[in-house]
Amino acid sequence: MNEHQVRIYSSSKTDVNYAYFIKKIIEDLFKITSTIALRRKNTLETAITSKNLVGFLAAHGLKKLFKGNS
Repeated sequence: MNEHQVRIYSSSKTDVNYAYFIKKIIEDLFKITSTIALRRKNTLETAITSKNLVGFLAAHGLKKLFKGNS
């Protein structure tokens, strides 16, 4: 999670249905669209771009990660 976006990674071999399940939950709960893309070998990335969602998740304890931070 960064300032503007939440990304969720899953396996393209075993978790395709899970990625679409997460996409639907985000849309149902937050009324935000997301994208699913194939990244690196066997990796699916579900990306949700929303400053409001980032703020909500940060307020509930999730940490923001910025480039250069580990």
